[in-house]
Amino acid sequence: MATKTSKRSTVNGEFIYLIFILSVISSVMISCSSEIAECFNSNNMEVCNKLCHKGNAGACAKVCFSDNDVDACEMGCQGGEKSACIKLKQLSGKPLNKKDAADNKKTNPPDTKSKPDKKALQKAELEKLKVMENECLKGNAQYCLMVGDIYKAGKMAKKDMSKATEYYSQACDKKIYSGCRELGNALIEGDGVERNPEKGIKLLDIACDNDIFSACGVLGLNYYAGLNIKKDQKKAVEYLTRACNANYFESCLPLARHLYNLKTKRSASVSKKRKIIGYLQNACTGNVAEGCLALGQAYSMGKLVRKKHTRAQFFFTRACDLGSKKGCEEKKKYRNDGFYGLIQKNDLKTVEKSCKEGDAKACTVIGDTFASGLFFKTDEKKARTFLNEGCKNGDENACSILKNYRKIYKSQKNKTFILRKK
Repeated sequence: MATKTSKRSTVNGEFIYLIFILSVISSVMISCSSEIAECFNSNNMEVCNKLCHKGNAGACAKVCFSDNDVDACEMGCQGGEKSACIKLKQLSGKPLNKKDAADNKKTNPPDTKSKPDKKALQKAELEKLKVMENECLKGNAQYCLMVGDIYKAGKMAKKDMSKATEYYSQACDKKIYSGCRELGNALIEGDGVERNPEKGIKLLDIACDNDIFSACGVLGLNYYAGLNIKKDQKKAVEYLTRACNANYFESCLPLARHLYNLKTKRSASVSKKRKIIGYLQNACTGNVAEGCLALGQAYSMGKLVRKKHTRAQFFFTRACDLGSKKGCEEKKKYRNDGFYGLIQKNDLKTVEKSCKEGDAKACTVIGDTFASGLFFKTDEKKARTFLNEGCKNGDENACSILKNYRKIYKSQKNKTFILRKK
């Protein structure tokens, strides 16, 4: 009897152990299947990464394409994923052979579905425009302004200034003062509406009084030049100052030009210079290319401020980046094969020593510097001496400068400051 009971207990124990093992296996399988679902269905890259390191080649391929991960591509490729092998070649910069290119097209076909249907887009935009027009008719004034802008720009619908002014007029009537500015500009120019400068100026004045500072700027320019209105410099300065102080940066440059050409007492010259530089800095900060160009000239010519060629180079570069051709021309003078870097990093004696030791580039640097007046006082005799040395030592640039010396440096000498009245 004892042996029978002991056998039963052994069988029961084995059965329980078997059930335990099966439950562990099933839980692992469930967790694995949930991880696979997370990776492949939910695109969870953290889970894909874990699966990849557990040896799942498909997960490695997914990480490889998602993150451009070279290690994941390599593991996927080793696991038999062709697409991972192709991606690995692309990431390592190796050219694809014809077979790989064909396989790549199969595994990664061009996405034709994502290309937008132009007609469908136009239809959707016109429907949006109709909704906006209806909102305007219902009395929502902001939509009147938006519809006016659409017809003015001609993006969502065909450009139509006549319609644009109609909607701007409705916006202005409902105290959306940007609409008054747009309608005022149109009336002054006669764009889409019968020209009426007097009415246009009044509308700009209304817009300016209600903190539409671009309108203040336009009014300032009109009063300053006497366009469409009696010339009045005092009023012009008031409007331009108001606009500039409110960060309508296009108005800062005319203010700087006005102040520069204004005759003042010597005692007021220091504060005047500071004001002018302040206006130019505002203009440049506001991405007005001519403001940056004026600052570059100021620092290169020693106007209003001390000569500082590192700053001049910075502002000319900024002007060039903003689309100023003159800025780009001036910028090139400071980037002549890195010449000026030599003078900035080393003192004159060090560069002179290099020149005497036969460094042609160093000779050309010093010659050009003395000729242009960069860093040192202009000295044509010294300039020609050093340029001759540079030319003798084989620098073709020095020879070219010597041939065209008068043409190059005379134009620099006669350069007029951008703020000066013509």
